[in-house]
Amino acid sequence: MTTPTLLHFGLKDFWLAFWQWMRSYRLFEQIPPGLYYTGAHYPSSSPMLVTCNYHLTVFLLWWRVLRFLPPQRILVLDTAGVNVWCASGKGTFSADEILRQLARYPEAVTGSLKGMELILPKLGFSGVQLATLQRVGITPRIGPIYMTDIPAYLAQQPHADFAGIYRFTLRDRLFTLPPSTIQIATYLALPTVAAWVLHQFFATQIWWQIFAGGIAIAWLYIVLFPILPSKRFAIKGLWLGSAFMLSALLMFAYGGWSWLDTLFAILFVLGGSLFFGLYYTGNSGVSNYSIVKYETLRYLPISIGLLIASMAIIVYKAVQA
Repeated sequence: MTTPTLLHFGLKDFWLAFWQWMRSYRLFEQIPPGLYYTGAHYPSSSPMLVTCNYHLTVFLLWWRVLRFLPPQRILVLDTAGVNVWCASGKGTFSADEILRQLARYPEAVTGSLKGMELILPKLGFSGVQLATLQRVGITPRIGPIYMTDIPAYLAQQPHADFAGIYRFTLRDRLFTLPPSTIQIATYLALPTVAAWVLHQFFATQIWWQIFAGGIAIAWLYIVLFPILPSKRFAIKGLWLGSAFMLSALLMFAYGGWSWLDTLFAILFVLGGSLFFGLYYTGNSGVSNYSIVKYETLRYLPISIGLLIASMAIIVYKAVQA
């Protein structure tokens, strides 16, 4: 007979969570799907909190919230190690997966489906057909957006659908800044080194600007995200790139930049800002899966073309040296 598992984490999990964060939330470790509980005993009559099997999500849920609460039940779905928001868009955080996991356990463990209360994370419920759960008697509730709101939510009886709105605050965005910086730095490393080697032979004077400019684009995009015009991530990137482009033109007019340096800067910042805008869709809970696919297909080739053209300027300067 399948039985619930005590949810607990050790020192290794702290390092795994930190590593996943620094690696831009890449798939690294998964929690086996199934029914878990916290505390000294299995609380057979408590509501079930539903989540994904992405290690970082479950670990933070336990570390920040569950270990401070009375015993709770947690249903971990098999989302192939993908977080709640992304899994709901991919169709793995679903009503069918909820029922599949519940079916693994006898009714003596789960309790009757009729009247069972499930608390779904608000960022994941868009992928769950609530009517499918209701047809078998389950009462689905839309829970909080932020896990820190779970204790107050559970304390209120009866439970109601959470009415809050996800706003992607500066604190949320700053949480994405360290891993985004590391990831973008890996993309910038090779062209920066190649440009530095070229500079050693032909004095092109362009190499460190690639790394510094790319990091500056990433940081400014993250901080300025809400005030950049448009709801489209790529268009936000173009607005940011346009601001950089105006700065480059001013340096050409008044700062003594050559026309080649100015052209490199314009091509690089437009391509780089567009690229980071597309990259950042995966770090935000306010993007839309279908729109992301559309933006990627439409704007990624443009971004790559602009970046290749900017690198061609460096080669041209070397040839002209």
